[in-house]
Parts: sequence; C-alpha cells; structure tokens
Amino acid sequence: MTYTRIAFNDTATYSGAYYLILNPSKLELNSSEACSRKDILDGAKVKQSAYFDSRPYVLQWANIPSNYSGFPTMLNVLVSYKNHVKYVNFGSVDYAFPTLGWTKVRVDDVKVEPPTGGKIKYNVEILLNPEV
Repeated sequence: MTYTRIAFNDTATYSGAYYLILNPSKLELNSSEACSRKDILDGAKVKQSAYFDSRPYVLQWANIPSNYSGFPTMLNVLVSYKNHVKYVNFGSVDYAFPTLGWTKVRVDDVKVEPPTGGKIKYNVEILLNPEV
C-alpha cells in the first residue's frame, strides 16, 4: 500500500498543492460522531447529532531534529498559512477516513515550541478549524 502525504491548497484540487515533507506523529481527526444526549419529558434520553462538526483537527510533530532536511522550510510554509482558509487532504494518514477528500479549514494556530537546550528539536502543533 502506498502512503500519501497531507496536502494543502487554495482550491480542492491536487494541481499546485503543497505536500508536507513529513506527516505528523500525532493526528486528531475527531473520528467519533459529534452528538449529545438530550432529556425528553416521558422517556429515555435521545441522541441528537450535530449538523456541522466544528471540532478542530490537531496535527502534532514531536522531537524533530532541526537538521531534518526540509522541515524548517515546511514550518515556514505552515506558519504563512496561519489565519488563512485552505483546503486540506489527509490522504492515507488515517485509516478512519480513507475517502475524506478535500476539507475546507481555517489554519487557526501554528505553535512551535522553542528549544530548551542541547540538540535543537522541533515540537509543533497545528490547529485546523473546519469551515462550512
């Protein structure tokens, strides 16, 4: 099986897409259903599903060496996406969404943890909020 990298683009196409050089080490795509239980007057609770799932997607990289080829450039590109609306395709990085396709998101935050000494390593977290 061929694994694909996560791609970002201004449109929902592969043409001109930016592919990450390294997929995240942790990815939260909220594969569970967005729903809540509601009380009713004369019976058991009922399940109410959300019309739109607004839970953020979280991408995390941990302990990536600063000399990892192309990683600092990838960070610069991702930081430039902050506060912009993009389309993201998660490809085959998560088995729960093999056909998710392109999703419209707002890149809310790109957190790069500063090195604390020793060999410089990156810890990065990106928050993507789904758009309608």
